[in-house]
Amino acid sequence: MSKIIEIVSQPWMGTFFGILGIVAASYFYRKSRYISKLAYQHEDVTLLGEADAAFPDEVKILFDGKDVPRVTSNKVILWNAGNTTIGASQLVASDPFRIELKEKSSSILKVRIINKTREVNGFRVHEQKDEMFKRELHFDFLDPNDGVVFEIIHSGGRKDLDIKGTIKGIPSGIGDLGIIYSTKRSKGIYPFENINKVMVVAALIGFCMILYGIFKPNIVELFPQLISTPKPDDPTKISWAPVVTGLAYTIMPLMLLWIKRKRYPAVLDDVQEEKSEQGT
Repeated sequence: MSKIIEIVSQPWMGTFFGILGIVAASYFYRKSRYISKLAYQHEDVTLLGEADAAFPDEVKILFDGKDVPRVTSNKVILWNAGNTTIGASQLVASDPFRIELKEKSSSILKVRIINKTREVNGFRVHEQKDEMFKRELHFDFLDPNDGVVFEIIHSGGRKDLDIKGTIKGIPSGIGDLGIIYSTKRSKGIYPFENINKVMVVAALIGFCMILYGIFKPNIVELFPQLISTPKPDDPTKISWAPVVTGLAYTIMPLMLLWIKRKRYPAVLDDVQEEKSEQGT
């Protein structure tokens, strides 16, 4: 018990707990606020017409009797990322909620709804026959974590697709949270089935190194037969070399895990792709 009291009474422990308290207060404050947010992630694949296309140039695709030189597939996961309900009355008719190609000469060939959280949300896609480069999106309401997964097949480039529109109560617009990361991307690139597990192990090793550097004097005193390093004269002195190395081992994997984290609701995972239907 005296060892624990000695460690807790160190001057740096007050700073550590102070920072921890600030982080916790900030987190709980953000959780208590009412936030309206609509967000999406996407996965873009060129099927035909580019050097890295999934199909060879010998494959030809016709749309409305005409040859389509380039075909791209964009999978979009769209959901209510806030903590309040978004209703149909918040959609603005003068700037409708829609998917749109940046190149107006390109055409949206097909929209397929892959999955949705609930049928009652009434999510639907409306075709503009006179403007083939865009489709309007409609829904009755979206509660927090309600959403939809849909695939857009079009003749534009991989980064031509955009989601636009004005929604009352969300002045910042629809948030693009980047590409969809999956474990499939890791296979064949890394010698591990799931690189996330490796990053977790690296972070744990780094954390252990930080603890060793901070509590090295106490560890040397408790286990003198296991550690040949002599006990330092100053028992409060921190060994900075393992602390700095441990910080690098901890921060870098945690940053990668944060970037690659799954942001959309788990119910919208690809495993439920059997719930597909043709967008109209």
